[in-house]
Amino acid sequence: MMRGVYDVFICYRGSDTKRNIVSILRGVLESKGIKCFVDYAIESGAELLSGMIQGIWKSRLQIIVLSQGFGRSRLCLDALVEIMNIEAPVRRVLPVFYEVEPCVVRHQKRASPYDLSAVEGSTREDRKRWGKALHQLSHLKGYEYY
Repeated sequence: MMRGVYDVFICYRGSDTKRNIVSILRGVLESKGIKCFVDYAIESGAELLSGMIQGIWKSRLQIIVLSQGFGRSRLCLDALVEIMNIEAPVRRVLPVFYEVEPCVVRHQKRASPYDLSAVEGSTREDRKRWGKALHQLSHLKGYEYY
């Protein structure tokens, strides 16, 4: 796919970040002339993941807003795997740990917000892919907001 249609792709869990950090971040970036892909206009279901994947590949930078709800969303986790599968140096990712510590994302312990066994309908293979992507991401330099 063509890269560079958008400057930034913002990956987030809508229910706990769309109306606060994501809308503020998008507003600030766009006020500076930075073109953002945010999934506000995409319908739900399979079209949403397909649209997000297109947005990922058409963006120069991916900002991933990791929140309490992110680790329970199949859609967010699948999008994260797609992002982390982009080969470096093409992949440019900035994690934002929003009300969640990097170690929680990294270790994915039981009963934590990143307990992947709690993701409804997940398979062992899903949890393995998601866990690997989360672990890689948790080691990247990013921002922490509590």
